[in-house]
Amino acid sequence: MKGKVSVKVVLTGLVLLLLGASVAFAASMNGDYKGNPIVNVVINAVKLTGLDVPPMIYDSRTMLPLRATVENMNGIVEWDGTTMTASVLKPETSIYFETLKADGVSVAGVFSDIPILPAGERFLAVVDIGGIPKGTYAVKWEILDQHGTVLVQDSNLRAQITVDNGISNITSTADSIPIQPGTYRFKLYMQDKAGNFKVIAVKTFVYLEIARLSEQPNTQVLDEYFSDFYLGKLPAGVGADPLHVPTRTSVFTAGVDQFCAVFTTKKEIPAGTLGTAIYDVNAKRNVGDRNVSPMKWAASSYMGSEPLQVPVGRYEYKVYIGDVLVVNIPFEVK
Repeated sequence: MKGKVSVKVVLTGLVLLLLGASVAFAASMNGDYKGNPIVNVVINAVKLTGLDVPPMIYDSRTMLPLRATVENMNGIVEWDGTTMTASVLKPETSIYFETLKADGVSVAGVFSDIPILPAGERFLAVVDIGGIPKGTYAVKWEILDQHGTVLVQDSNLRAQITVDNGISNITSTADSIPIQPGTYRFKLYMQDKAGNFKVIAVKTFVYLEIARLSEQPNTQVLDEYFSDFYLGKLPAGVGADPLHVPTRTSVFTAGVDQFCAVFTTKKEIPAGTLGTAIYDVNAKRNVGDRNVSPMKWAASSYMGSEPLQVPVGRYEYKVYIGDVLVVNIPFEVK
């Protein structure tokens, strides 16, 4: 693994985040905590749960537990009891993947996609880290399947980052990935001062044979507009919302699963620009016409769901910006 690290500032702040709120002190629909209305907090479409002290309204302000909030946003919180200071470290990360050829030449892969590698070739993850102050940090990484099972994890998958004058490199031998084709998550951790490794980035990738795609997406335009895009499923009749987050998958069951698309945009997509299509791999043609959204899409995270309307078979979900194909995700209906 390799990376470039730029130095930025570490944030310090109070133990609670303060957000403006115009909520009356009436009994909360979520209950009360010591006389204060409890509020729900949703981060990237996932509800914040399992807290010993819940988020609440206090003195007309929304109070959030700092550690739980920051760690759910892939940050690190450190507490200095001597000075009564909470320090927040929020590394800025970028992860992409490469194929290391047998002759030593590395080739950038399709965005979030890793080809099935022939003998003599290896998988390489490249990580850029910014937003951390001068110092030495320990990092590690692992690969998990869609059920959360860790497939690749070893003490050798650790490295020391020494930041000096804003530049550092992370290097590691690129090892073969002992996994089958499917959807996986690459997790990056950084060690805090207490010695605990905290998640600072998660990247989903699809391990597949790129040559099987009917056409290749434009990764440059994709990276310009999207930071993540994946397919998921929910039970039939259940819509995607913060309380019903789709499970990542590339295999759907007809009559059982709801088809979902989940994505995060980096910048605004103009109205009438975002289009989608489903391609039938066996018939070698689209299922119906391409759908073009009339709405404008601001930089944010989105989830959409609809009933499966295609028969059993193999398909590709294609996403366009104008006439440029930017996403092509294979999936199967059983």
